Amino acid sequence: MFIAFVSYCRIVFSERRGNARRLFIHFLAALSIISLSFAAKAAPHNVQAGLRAEALTQSLLGLSQAYHAASTGSRKVALEALLEAAKARRDLLLGQIEHDPGMVLDVAVTEAVRAGLPEEARQYIESRVSLSGVLEVIYEDYDDGRGRLKQFLDSEDGPISLHFRIAPPEVLSGTPATVSGVLVPGGKDNGGALAAKSGQSVLTLAAKGGKGGGNNGGSPAPVSGVFGERKTLVMLVNFQDLPSEPYTREDAQNLIFGTTSDYFRENSNQQTWLSGDVVGWHTIPVSSSTCDRNAIAVEAEKAAAAIGVDVESYAHKIYAFPQIACGWWGLSSVGGNPTTTWIT
Repeated sequence: MFIAFVSYCRIVFSERRGNARRLFIHFLAALSIISLSFAAKAAPHNVQAGLRAEALTQSLLGLSQAYHAASTGSRKVALEALLEAAKARRDLLLGQIEHDPGMVLDVAVTEAVRAGLPEEARQYIESRVSLSGVLEVIYEDYDDGRGRLKQFLDSEDGPISLHFRIAPPEVLSGTPATVSGVLVPGGKDNGGALAAKSGQSVLTLAAKGGKGGGNNGGSPAPVSGVFGERKTLVMLVNFQDLPSEPYTREDAQNLIFGTTSDYFRENSNQQTWLSGDVVGWHTIPVSSSTCDRNAIAVEAEKAAAAIGVDVESYAHKIYAFPQIACGWWGLSSVGGNPTTTWIT
């Protein structure tokens, strides 16, 4: 936090008409930031992030006071220091929210404090919100056997990742919902991340305006049936900078509609199996140096539609492609209509 201390010094000594009281307030704030920084370094690893967040919060509040106390001539310097602290704090919260959403809830500033910040700084500051949209639930698998469940709220500003201090909700993709919590803003095409107390912070709504039911006052979106024949489309795609075809269409056909379908049939007592089609390989305009699953899905479906495939007639969509920059081995939606799966 030495940068914050230097920022205070720059503001204070740029004031030609400052007084002793203002100087004393600024340096008390700076010293509190430095003490918190040293405490963070000495603390166990699992609490260091929280102490760093608290130090940055104190820095933000102190720099805000300095900004409002600054003369017209030194306002620019004060604003630059404030924006630097606000960005650093936002980045820390975004980096920690998945591992410790409770910490984000604990250090979140009040709406009154947020409103008191200059407009330029508010774009980096969390806010207490209730947002409505459609839930997307994704399960990721890794080649070392790990897996994790991720939940998002699709909003007008982009997908917002959801993180719960305790008891995340048991919901399915495609469920309309309203979620309440603390929203940490993201960047372009990224709605940010939201920390909530528990699954009770999610109000699931009726898919078509119904009332009652649901886990806390609403009705969950209808779940598509899982019995009988499940029509599936497998889209094999590669990339302009990686036009490889690591297996044949016949290999994919045998794996999905042979081995995998047989597994489903056996474990459902002959009640569920897969049927459908495999198309590709198609080269799509997406770089292999990125891992944009949504772009892969959009371009894969465009390629399939271009050869006359009715993509929307399938209950399940599988996008299969060579190894690229994705850290996961595969991921799939939990629920939804249709369900979607990506396999790298």
